[in-house]
Amino acid sequence: MNRRQQGPLQTAWLFLTLCVCVVSAPRLLAKSPKAPPASEKKAACKELAIRFAPPLNLVFERVSKILARRIQERSGIRPVISTAQGSCNVELGLQEGIGNEGFRIEDVAGGVRIVGNDGRGLLYGVGKFLRSNTYHQGSLTLGDWRGTSVPEKPFRGIYFATHFFNWYHEAPVGKIERYVEDLGLWGYNVIIVYFDMHLFGGTQDPAAQAMLGRLNVILRTAKNVGLESGLICVVNEAYQDSPVAMRADWTAGHDGYTSELACHFHKELCPNKPGAKALLLKWRGEVFAAFREVGLNDVVLWPYDSGGCTCSLCKPWGVNGYIDLAESVAELARRNFPQCKIILSTWGFDNFISGEWDGLQARFSQANPKWIDYIMANEEEVKRYSGHPAARRVPGGFRLLSFPEISMWGASPWGGFGANPLPAHHQQLWNAAKDALAGGFPYSEGIFEDLNKVLFAQFFWRKDTPANSIVDEYIAYEFSPNVVPSVRKAIETLEKGYARRGENLEKDAGPVRFVMEQSSGAEEAFKLIEQADKNLTPAEQNRWRWRILYLRALIDSELVKNNYQVSPRCQQAMQELTKIYYAQKAVLPVAPPTKEAIERNRGHDWTSE
Repeated sequence: MNRRQQGPLQTAWLFLTLCVCVVSAPRLLAKSPKAPPASEKKAACKELAIRFAPPLNLVFERVSKILARRIQERSGIRPVISTAQGSCNVELGLQEGIGNEGFRIEDVAGGVRIVGNDGRGLLYGVGKFLRSNTYHQGSLTLGDWRGTSVPEKPFRGIYFATHFFNWYHEAPVGKIERYVEDLGLWGYNVIIVYFDMHLFGGTQDPAAQAMLGRLNVILRTAKNVGLESGLICVVNEAYQDSPVAMRADWTAGHDGYTSELACHFHKELCPNKPGAKALLLKWRGEVFAAFREVGLNDVVLWPYDSGGCTCSLCKPWGVNGYIDLAESVAELARRNFPQCKIILSTWGFDNFISGEWDGLQARFSQANPKWIDYIMANEEEVKRYSGHPAARRVPGGFRLLSFPEISMWGASPWGGFGANPLPAHHQQLWNAAKDALAGGFPYSEGIFEDLNKVLFAQFFWRKDTPANSIVDEYIAYEFSPNVVPSVRKAIETLEKGYARRGENLEKDAGPVRFVMEQSSGAEEAFKLIEQADKNLTPAEQNRWRWRILYLRALIDSELVKNNYQVSPRCQQAMQELTKIYYAQKAVLPVAPPTKEAIERNRGHDWTSE
């Protein structure tokens, strides 16, 4: 599944994108609904025992190892995992009745107890505990958050766009495994990937085997930490050598279509052509077989961008050819994965032909399909089902998911300038949609939008949590409690100055520039970041999350000072980002725009990557 954004360049880019928690300040079931009750005492620990009631099971083993590693990394303390009592203890337990995926943190003699309603709840409780503590070299001070927290939205997913030689495509597998753990600690419960068929000649293509192997590693890591695994399926996508006679129409100007289909690879098949549907289902079965060992909990069926067919027999695709084929793919998915949930995407509805949303409502009113669990809509479409009371009913009465855009908004290359924290932007969009949703899965192109991921993880956990409180907890945990005010202020300024346009990227017609729509405050933001950097330990300064924020502030400051041209210092910062992202081969939409990246990509058809 792909998404397209048109960047404001001299020659318009068709940015083809493979498309597609937080338990800070969670909902409390304690006395105060607004703030957790504080513990009366804090314990400074120079050693730590992670305890559990025997017998040891896989949940305790998995979560206790994650907890021990994080504590050792941040404090140097090497926790002991045992059933024995220590001088400072963290007890882990499971107890039903807290609420699905919820947890409780409470005081016990000599430390704290973290109790999960289930395995995921225990993982989320450990995440909250880790973020509550204060870490020093050789010791840690236990945090004072105590209470019970249960997530409000059941579906809290994230979609990894694994393509274009971006971070998900190129980073060492161990780093991706670690990142999946991090997102689990913040409260996500589903990791979703996509196998882009048009790049390959079939599942046995060596390149396809390599990609399937990587995707399986990602999903297996999710399963190992207790999360669900998901796969996006563009229902009529096809391989690069698909039969020409079976291929779908993508053109407009007929049958009600006013625009050609976006990001259509012209390899897709029309399910109404003889033999095409059977071939599509055969291929889909082979892909499902490649994930049979790891298992799929969630299958997302996708209509457009890529995908779709504008022929007379399929029109309108969104409520005719697509739905008929999607039902068959759903049946195939449940034969392979009997307990999987089916998510029907409506991405691109009414963009190319009118009446698809209304047609879906009418079709589901006549016969409510039993094969669907959720309907997914983009952030703008969700608004039609928001409000008190909602202006419209979701087609079929299904639970609704969103697909937040956290990567591509405002600037391109995506992530090319460092971190892109957008708390005010996402807060506004969330406020308009939060009451209508059962959750969602943001679209991610890499690690540069890490804070944006955390924002949605927290929004999904407790819908009324303000973005500012999420930002503060993120800064305190990922950077240092000592720099919260200054870094928060810098992030506010950096967000206001994020939108920009590139000039002269595709051809050498003058100096490359990145013209910021709002440049005021950029130098002050960098001064705040430099001030914070001086208050961090060397270990904190060198963490990748801090580096990409630091480099973003530096790059913006340099652009403003140099008429938006890339100065030598700016170039050096972009080169460091390239190393952090493993973007040495990345196509320009996902690459820091170094001189090397721009020259490498000029005249290159990256849509085939």
